[in-house]
Amino acid sequence: PIVRVSDAMIGIEDTDVELAKQAYKPAWAIEGGYGARGADRPDFASVGVSLTIPLFTGRRQDRALSAARKDKSAAELDRATTLLDMRRDLVRAYADWTQLDRRVALYDDAVIKRANETADASVSAYGGGLTDFPELIRSQLAELDAELKRLELRVERGKAWARLTYLAGDDQ
Repeated sequence: PIVRVSDAMIGIEDTDVELAKQAYKPAWAIEGGYGARGADRPDFASVGVSLTIPLFTGRRQDRALSAARKDKSAAELDRATTLLDMRRDLVRAYADWTQLDRRVALYDDAVIKRANETADASVSAYGGGLTDFPELIRSQLAELDAELKRLELRVERGKAWARLTYLAGDDQ
Protein backbone atom coordinates (compact mmCIF):
# COMPACT_ATOMS: atom_id res chain seq x y z
CA PRO A 1 0.00 0.00 0.00
CA ILE A 2 2.81 2.44 0.73
CA VAL A 3 4.31 1.92 -2.73
CA ARG A 4 0.90 2.35 -4.35
CA VAL A 5 0.50 5.69 -2.56
CA SER A 6 3.95 6.73 -3.79
CA ASP A 7 3.00 5.72 -7.34
CA ALA A 8 -0.18 7.78 -7.08
CA MET A 9 1.81 10.79 -5.86
CA ILE A 10 4.17 10.45 -8.83
CA GLY A 11 1.13 10.34 -11.13
CA ILE A 12 -0.22 13.52 -9.56
CA GLU A 13 3.12 15.27 -9.96
CA ASP A 14 3.31 14.10 -13.58
CA THR A 15 -0.11 15.66 -14.17
CA ASP A 16 1.15 18.89 -12.58
CA VAL A 17 4.10 18.91 -14.99
CA GLU A 18 1.74 18.49 -17.94
CA LEU A 19 -0.45 21.31 -16.65
CA ALA A 20 2.60 23.54 -16.28
CA LYS A 21 3.52 22.79 -19.91
CA GLN A 22 0.03 23.86 -20.97
CA ALA A 23 0.75 27.36 -19.64
CA TYR A 24 3.13 27.90 -22.57
CA LYS A 25 0.29 27.59 -25.08
CA PRO A 26 -1.94 30.50 -26.02
CA ALA A 27 -5.41 30.40 -24.52
CA TRP A 28 -8.62 32.01 -25.61
CA ALA A 29 -12.08 32.25 -24.17
CA ILE A 30 -15.49 33.47 -25.23
CA GLU A 31 -17.78 34.75 -22.54
CA GLY A 32 -21.39 35.70 -22.84
CA GLY A 33 -23.91 37.10 -20.46
CA TYR A 34 -27.46 38.30 -20.26
CA GLY A 35 -28.83 40.65 -17.63
CA ALA A 36 -32.41 41.46 -16.75
CA ARG A 37 -32.61 44.92 -15.15
CA GLY A 38 -36.26 45.32 -14.39
CA ALA A 39 -39.36 47.07 -15.78
CA ASP A 40 -38.07 50.64 -16.24
CA ARG A 41 -34.67 49.77 -17.77
CA PRO A 42 -33.96 47.63 -20.84
CA ASP A 43 -32.31 44.21 -20.53
CA PHE A 44 -28.80 43.84 -21.85
CA ALA A 45 -26.56 41.18 -23.39
CA SER A 46 -22.79 41.12 -23.52
CA VAL A 47 -20.21 39.07 -25.37
CA GLY A 48 -16.49 39.05 -24.61
CA VAL A 49 -13.52 37.41 -26.27
CA SER A 50 -10.18 37.12 -24.52
CA LEU A 51 -6.85 35.91 -25.83
CA THR A 52 -3.84 35.13 -23.64
CA ILE A 53 -0.45 34.84 -25.29
CA PRO A 54 2.48 33.96 -23.02
CA LEU A 55 5.23 36.24 -24.30
CA PHE A 56 7.53 36.49 -21.30
CA THR A 57 7.65 32.88 -20.11
CA GLY A 58 10.66 33.30 -17.84
CA ARG A 59 8.70 35.01 -15.11
CA ARG A 60 5.87 32.62 -14.47
CA GLN A 61 5.71 29.61 -16.80
CA ASP A 62 9.39 28.62 -16.57
CA ARG A 63 9.31 28.82 -12.78
CA ALA A 64 6.07 26.86 -12.54
CA LEU A 65 7.37 24.12 -14.85
CA SER A 66 10.66 23.92 -12.96
CA ALA A 67 8.83 23.65 -9.63
CA ALA A 68 6.52 20.94 -10.99
CA ARG A 69 9.48 18.94 -12.28
CA LYS A 70 11.29 19.26 -8.95
CA ASP A 71 8.16 18.10 -7.09
CA LYS A 72 7.92 15.08 -9.38
CA SER A 73 11.59 14.29 -8.83
CA ALA A 74 11.08 14.54 -5.07
CA ALA A 75 8.13 12.14 -5.27
CA GLU A 76 10.24 9.67 -7.26
CA LEU A 77 13.04 9.92 -4.68
CA ASP A 78 10.53 9.34 -1.87
CA ARG A 79 9.33 6.20 -3.65
CA ALA A 80 12.89 4.95 -4.08
CA THR A 81 13.61 5.61 -0.41
CA THR A 82 10.46 3.75 0.60
CA LEU A 83 11.47 0.77 -1.54
CA LEU A 84 14.97 0.73 -0.04
CA ASP A 85 13.56 0.88 3.49
CA MET A 86 11.14 -1.94 2.72
CA ARG A 87 13.96 -4.03 1.22
CA ARG A 88 16.07 -3.50 4.34
CA ASP A 89 13.11 -4.48 6.54
CA LEU A 90 12.47 -7.54 4.37
CA VAL A 91 16.06 -8.75 4.71
CA ARG A 92 15.95 -8.18 8.46
CA ALA A 93 12.60 -9.96 8.82
CA TYR A 94 13.85 -12.91 6.78
CA ALA A 95 16.96 -13.19 8.98
CA ASP A 96 14.78 -13.06 12.10
CA TRP A 97 12.45 -15.72 10.72
CA THR A 98 15.29 -18.10 9.79
CA GLN A 99 16.96 -17.65 13.17
CA LEU A 100 13.69 -18.30 15.00
CA ASP A 101 13.02 -21.31 12.78
CA ARG A 102 16.42 -22.76 13.76
CA ARG A 103 15.78 -22.09 17.43
CA VAL A 104 12.36 -23.79 17.29
CA ALA A 105 13.94 -26.79 15.56
CA LEU A 106 16.63 -26.92 18.25
CA TYR A 107 14.01 -26.85 20.98
CA ASP A 108 11.97 -29.53 19.21
CA ASP A 109 14.98 -31.79 18.61
CA ALA A 110 17.13 -31.37 21.71
CA VAL A 111 15.95 -29.15 24.55
CA ILE A 112 12.45 -30.58 24.99
CA LYS A 113 13.74 -34.18 24.78
CA ARG A 114 16.43 -33.53 27.38
CA ALA A 115 13.99 -31.77 29.69
CA ASN A 116 11.57 -34.72 29.38
CA GLU A 117 14.36 -37.22 30.05
CA THR A 118 15.51 -35.23 33.08
CA ALA A 119 11.98 -35.01 34.44
CA ASP A 120 11.42 -38.74 33.90
CA ALA A 121 14.74 -39.55 35.57
CA SER A 122 13.92 -37.38 38.58
CA VAL A 123 10.51 -39.09 38.95
CA SER A 124 12.24 -42.48 38.88
CA ALA A 125 14.91 -41.28 41.30
CA TYR A 126 12.32 -39.85 43.67
CA GLY A 127 10.34 -43.10 43.49
CA GLY A 128 13.50 -45.02 44.36
CA GLY A 129 14.33 -42.65 47.22
CA LEU A 130 17.51 -41.36 45.59
CA THR A 131 16.47 -37.68 45.44
CA ASP A 132 14.31 -35.30 47.45
CA PHE A 133 10.99 -33.65 46.57
CA PRO A 134 12.40 -30.14 45.77
CA GLU A 135 14.67 -31.69 43.11
CA LEU A 136 11.65 -33.41 41.57
CA ILE A 137 9.78 -30.11 41.47
CA ARG A 138 12.78 -28.31 39.92
CA SER A 139 13.00 -30.85 37.12
CA GLN A 140 9.26 -30.59 36.45
CA LEU A 141 9.48 -26.78 36.39
CA ALA A 142 12.46 -26.94 34.02
CA GLU A 143 10.39 -29.13 31.69
CA LEU A 144 7.48 -26.67 31.78
CA ASP A 145 9.84 -23.72 31.22
CA ALA A 146 11.29 -25.44 28.16
CA GLU A 147 7.78 -26.04 26.77
CA LEU A 148 6.82 -22.44 27.46
CA LYS A 149 9.96 -21.11 25.78
CA ARG A 150 9.31 -23.30 22.73
CA LEU A 151 5.77 -21.90 22.48
CA GLU A 152 7.10 -18.34 22.78
CA LEU A 153 9.59 -19.02 20.00
CA ARG A 154 6.85 -20.44 17.79
CA VAL A 155 4.74 -17.32 18.37
CA GLU A 156 7.69 -15.07 17.52
CA ARG A 157 8.36 -17.16 14.40
CA GLY A 158 4.73 -16.69 13.38
CA LYS A 159 5.03 -12.94 13.88
CA ALA A 160 8.19 -12.88 11.77
CA TRP A 161 6.37 -14.82 9.04
CA ALA A 162 3.48 -12.36 9.12
CA ARG A 163 5.95 -9.48 8.78
CA LEU A 164 7.61 -11.23 5.82
CA THR A 165 4.25 -11.77 4.18
CA TYR A 166 3.35 -8.10 4.63
CA LEU A 167 6.66 -6.83 3.27
CA ALA A 168 6.63 -9.23 0.33
CA GLY A 169 3.15 -8.02 -0.62
CA ASP A 170 1.48 -11.42 -0.48
CA ASP A 171 -2.27 -10.86 -0.81
CA GLN A 172 -3.30 -14.28 0.53
